[in-house]
Amino acid sequence: MPLVEATTRDGDAFIVTVDGTVAEPGVAVDRADLMGALRSVASDLACPIRVEVQEQNGDRFTDVLTPTDDDSQPVMEEPAPAGDGFVPGEQIAVAVVVAHRTAKADGTADLALPSGLVTQQREIVLMGQSSGTLVVVDGQP
Repeated sequence: MPLVEATTRDGDAFIVTVDGTVAEPGVAVDRADLMGALRSVASDLACPIRVEVQEQNGDRFTDVLTPTDDDSQPVMEEPAPAGDGFVPGEQIAVAVVVAHRTAKADGTADLALPSGLVTQQREIVLMGQSSGTLVVVDGQP
């Protein structure tokens, strides 16, 4: 997943880098325009990006941003995961299962995740946002 960093030195203008390379040399992005610039990077790369924003005071914020234009997504060569039972037109959340844990005797679970999860294909969970319909699609090992 590409790493996009936005760093500010003066509080209002950010320098944006993609995997360590300045996205637009000599161009600072205003705070008000930062989200648009990040969405543009995700759209141009046609994949989710990991975003790290570093404020002048040292605070860091991290998130994952996916392209908003579904047409920008690359087409899978293999059949795409699918499910049924959803309400027509509803939004479907897609989650990739990266690990399974067993609950302890008191019902709690330790959810620390191992490194290197991105390189392995996993189960995919589709969840209807209004219907609550859940479909689990098995991934290939």
